Amino acid sequence: MLPLFVCPSPLLLPSPSKLKEAIVVVIDILRATTSICACLHNGAMGIIPLETVAEALLFKRQEYLIAGERNGYKIEGFDFGNSPSEFSPERVKGKKIAMATTNGTRAIRKAQKAHQVIAGAFSNFSMLCNYLRNQNRPLYLLCAGWQNEVALEDMFFAGALCHALVDAFSLEQDAAHIARQIYLNESEKQNLLLKASHLKRLHNFQKQNDIQLCFAKDIYPTLPYLNKQGEIISLLV
Repeated sequence: MLPLFVCPSPLLLPSPSKLKEAIVVVIDILRATTSICACLHNGAMGIIPLETVAEALLFKRQEYLIAGERNGYKIEGFDFGNSPSEFSPERVKGKKIAMATTNGTRAIRKAQKAHQVIAGAFSNFSMLCNYLRNQNRPLYLLCAGWQNEVALEDMFFAGALCHALVDAFSLEQDAAHIARQIYLNESEKQNLLLKASHLKRLHNFQKQNDIQLCFAKDIYPTLPYLNKQGEIISLLV
């Protein structure tokens, strides 16, 4: 079986030369990869992942809608923040969007030299698992984290993927076993995510609806992937 690796932080992603034959699943449960799934599922034509606010503003001049946040807050002058509920069909269908978030879109850009980069979330979990188990390539699960530090909710999701794919990939790395154990720890599962610092942060921002959407399974069944032009579009399978 081919190996599955977990990168708890973008700082731990291997060099591009090691990724060129691999698939990288970028995970930012709260909230970028969930929002990307919502956006494409609701009819957006594509999403440009960006690292800076300045880049996004340049795209606005090209008549893109722009989305993003810094430290959890919507950026002034942007069309959207980073809440999945904002990307409704009425607002995004047929549109192209440029997105700059604190962690998720930066992680996508960091992984762009891989053979394929896919956005993963609970919202596309089953479709993602079905696709990955049929690919004959090494797999890296890249947790976007929070400002290069580990985020518990991303590791929890990585663990869920490790558990779902354990019959299709070889878990040869400590981080993969740690992530899977976080997911499997039944005694902690009820309270686990209440400990997550970013979850607490969103509670403080009155984003309870976002939290519910971000942990709802299979509500946006789409496979967002980064094409060679640097645009995230839906993979047709």
